[in-house]
Amino acid sequence: MFGFIYKFMLEKKMDILVIISLISTFLFGISAAISAIHKRFDLIGIFFISFLSGTGGGIVRDVMLGKYPIACAKDPIYLISIIVSVMVTIIFKLKNHKPLRTFILIDSLGLGSATILGIQKALNTNINPIMSIIFGVISACFGSVIRDILCNETPLLFKKELYASISILGGIVYILLIQFGLNIVPTSFLCVTLIFVFRIISIKYKLTLPRVY
Repeated sequence: MFGFIYKFMLEKKMDILVIISLISTFLFGISAAISAIHKRFDLIGIFFISFLSGTGGGIVRDVMLGKYPIACAKDPIYLISIIVSVMVTIIFKLKNHKPLRTFILIDSLGLGSATILGIQKALNTNINPIMSIIFGVISACFGSVIRDILCNETPLLFKKELYASISILGGIVYILLIQFGLNIVPTSFLCVTLIFVFRIISIKYKLTLPRVY
């Protein structure tokens, strides 16, 4: 399996979007597996939810952008990424790691990486910067919505805590930095880090948007 991954890396030359895409798939696969294990699903159920969560946002994004064939259907590396994410989660579960804390950390990283991935893919398709941020949110949030619905939970996107709003904020920073001519690689990792930090701070201090009653 690792030989296949190495061969794939050489063929693709592992540009930044491929790296971020695989990271996003892997992270959302783990967060979904954690949720599925918490709900006591069997192995097939865990894998099924991990696959849909890990690839769901990207599928919706690519369909809306008209990019075919869809990445996860074209390259088996995404399926391998999901399989590895499920295996890693099960191993950590057997070692009795705290699932909630791990879920928050992994999901926050996934939120950041998927946001930047969606924005850059939209920009590469000549979508205007403002709409590209929307595609970043779609890429980041749809996988988690699928995960939460299948696990019979209220999606994080619809809860009062900050989620999509952090994705939007990180996307705005990313667009501004790109417009100023910064290189995509450091800008991507900087904005993923910012989204992760903002998400953790919002949870720690219970920050929310105003509610409409």
